[in-house]
Amino acid sequence: MRQRVIDAINHRQTELTPWHIDLTSGFTNMLKKETKCRDVETFLGNHLRHAKYKKNEKLGERLESNIFGVTWQNTDDGGDVRVVKAFPLKDKSLSEYRFPEIKADFAKELCGELENDTSGRFRMFSLAMCYYERAWSLRGIENILMDTCLDEKSTQALFSKILEHHLKLLDIVIDYDYEGVYFGDDWGQQRGLIMGPDLWRKYIGPGVAKMYEKVKSKGKYVIQHSCGDIRAIMSDLVDMGMDVYNTIQPEIYN
Repeated sequence: MRQRVIDAINHRQTELTPWHIDLTSGFTNMLKKETKCRDVETFLGNHLRHAKYKKNEKLGERLESNIFGVTWQNTDDGGDVRVVKAFPLKDKSLSEYRFPEIKADFAKELCGELENDTSGRFRMFSLAMCYYERAWSLRGIENILMDTCLDEKSTQALFSKILEHHLKLLDIVIDYDYEGVYFGDDWGQQRGLIMGPDLWRKYIGPGVAKMYEKVKSKGKYVIQHSCGDIRAIMSDLVDMGMDVYNTIQPEIYN
């Protein structure tokens, strides 16, 4: 499976098109019940293996806090999607907020699991809510979008701190034996970029390029997820070194 994915990335014809089917926890439990399978990934024949740098703390039945101190609340539909309940920087300045220390032991544990994976899948260290999403989850989406137009200094400072954190994390994990790094960051909406291409290139693109550069310097593949229509910056991402683009909204593309 791993070589099949690598061949596809490198534009070599494969006997089968590699696939990966993600399920919510509810559907995962249903599948286990119906098929009696223990390992859903194997049952589905998935080609990819994620190791997600995510370690949330439960705050109650429906609330949890992530590594950055953002409080999330479960939605009422029973799915896996959560909404932000409390934004740490909504009413505070950046100087009043203390960025979290890298959870190095946890990150190394994840990488060890990738190295020891014997399934033959294409292995990825996964950094979701990566950059723009990390900023709005701290500041609030309306605030961060207004900031990009009205307060360049504080906006650049926030993105710089997020980038500093992520580069330190990548330094810890990048030399382990796995194939790629998966970045998750939703930039698009149904028609074009949320913040537009100019502001993306001003605030987001430079940091993304530095993260890509670090991954590519170690011979690993760059996998980028973004919901929405991001055609306006697709060539930017390719030039930066993106190898794989993932979307769950094929209806917005031709």
